Parts: sequence; C-alpha cells; structure tokens
Amino acid sequence: IAGGYLDLSLLQDQMEVLTASFSQPALHLGSVGDNHDVSGTVTLRVSKTLEAGNEAMPWTLNFESSQAHNNQYRMRASTQDRMVPYHILISDREILPNGVWQGRVPAGSGTSQAVDIQFKLEGKQTRGMAAGISLMDTVTAVITPES
Repeated sequence: IAGGYLDLSLLQDQMEVLTASFSQPALHLGSVGDNHDVSGTVTLRVSKTLEAGNEAMPWTLNFESSQAHNNQYRMRASTQDRMVPYHILISDREILPNGVWQGRVPAGSGTSQAVDIQFKLEGKQTRGMAAGISLMDTVTAVITPES
C-alpha cells in the first residue's frame, strides 16, 4: 500500500487582472492498494482584481508537472525508481498535460469562480509496490486571462 502526496502551486505571471488560490497548499491522497483507488479534491478560486473592470472575464487553466511524460501525469515513488500515473479531473473531464480547461469569472466587481479539481490515483497502478512507499508530485496550475 502506497500513499500519495501532491504539492500544489500557482503560476500567476502577468496576471494583473486575475488572482488565484487553492483551498489548501497540498493534498494527501491517503493509502492506495491494488484494489483500492484514492482521490482527493481541492478548490481553485479565480477572482478578478479591481483593475479587471465589471465585465465577465474568460480564462484558461492548464497544469504543469516536471514528472509528466507521454501526456500523462506521474508520481515518483520515494524508495523505488518507479513512476505511477494519476489523473486530474474537472467536472468529470480529464485534463491531460497538453490540455486546457476554460473558465469564466462572472460580470461584476470583485467576482470569482470556484473550480473543484479532483486528483485520482488508481490502485492497480501501484501493483507490485512494497507497503509504506510514498508517491509525490508537484503540480503547478497556470491561469491565463483571455481577451
């Protein structure tokens, strides 16, 4: 049985009209085993700044991970030279490393949009791993305002 851990960060470069924050800075998925999948959800809140004005503001979201490979997110095992794939989903739609999700902050002053992001690790992916091994990845959410 392995445990999964995701370190969550944001890239807010050139984002004077939007701000973003996760509901928590890290996500512990708990124990996973051959026949036991685990998942966890965090909320990403994207808000307009005062400079954004009152109109609705579309934006895009994609995720970056240095461990992504072949268009798949992967967690690194702590004691074995092994990578374990996992999934990122929004509204039951998988967001792949080369994919984007489109959001829209509603019209009004200081409005925001909350997006629930699910991270899912399938137990079958850990088959053959020793008990007590930790899995980890650092995921960066990249939010880009659209014009």
